Amino acid sequence: MFQKILKGYGNLFISILKILLLVCLCVACACILVLPLWKFAVTAPELYSTVVCILLLAFLVYSLVHRIKNYIFHGQLQEKERRKRLVTLIVSISKVMICLCGIGGIIAGVFIGIPVISVISFATMIVLYGILAFGAKRDEKKLS
Repeated sequence: MFQKILKGYGNLFISILKILLLVCLCVACACILVLPLWKFAVTAPELYSTVVCILLLAFLVYSLVHRIKNYIFHGQLQEKERRKRLVTLIVSISKVMICLCGIGGIIAGVFIGIPVISVISFATMIVLYGILAFGAKRDEKKLS
């Protein structure tokens, strides 16, 4: 019985130690990553916004090019598999375009000074992306 109690307290101590180490890891990551980004955003907000937009655009373009490359250079495929990959590629391109247009609308609304445009662009982007990603699930039998 005494061993069970010691084992229980040992497990509790190890759990508390793991949680404290995780908190320390989060604080260290915040100091290394978030603090410099925050300082950059406070000292040069226009430049920070430009850099973030360029990085986001670069990521979206990379994602798009990567998907197109995978579709083109995947080797010989059967007609059914090629059609399935083409539909997946078109859906992926459409998702990226919806995100780009939505982000462009949000930025335009902020720069113009009419926040309603930003809110409408954001809501439209979320709805269209949701319909495309989750609402219009493709049936495997329809593609054959």
